[in-house]
Amino acid sequence: MKSLRSASVIGTFVLLLLSTQVYGVTPRQFFPASLSYSWPGGGLSKNVGARPAIGFSLGYLLAIDRNFRIGIRGTWSRMVLGKKDTVDYSQYGLTHIGLTTVIQYKLFKYGITPYAELEGGMGYLFADELIANMPVLINDLTIVKLSAAVAIGILIPVNEGVDIDVSGRYCITAVPNGFSTLAAHVGATFALN
Repeated sequence: MKSLRSASVIGTFVLLLLSTQVYGVTPRQFFPASLSYSWPGGGLSKNVGARPAIGFSLGYLLAIDRNFRIGIRGTWSRMVLGKKDTVDYSQYGLTHIGLTTVIQYKLFKYGITPYAELEGGMGYLFADELIANMPVLINDLTIVKLSAAVAIGILIPVNEGVDIDVSGRYCITAVPNGFSTLAAHVGATFALN
């Protein structure tokens, strides 16, 4: 009876130790990074003939549980402007920087999983002029407004620390005449611990 009780105590201790180690190696912090190709929309983009642009995104996510993650994200893209009616804006560029908080929901806990994100924060739009092939900021044309985004994507595990991340993201910034982007993102999400 005494040896059965000892075995039970040892077994409980071993299970506790194993469950602690499993929890300790489960990643809880993530670093998503991606390249994007975005198509501008809204009245402001149309008024100046904004063209599609390449950009990037960086962020930090903290797992609340196996399905939900919260965090922050920064996005950047610079659009070259074109012609609108008889006006040529091609020597100008329009840059959008988004700084948002993120709520992400993963459909499955493990393996290949689709996900959805909601984002809210600030959008910074500013114009520049090309002088000697270098963009120079035009101070009078800087706007900071509320910004919101929604994204749908898929995470494809490569190994325990890296997932390939492919997503589509729609962002709107509340500027006069409206400004939005529809972007395709391809990148990776790295586990930090």
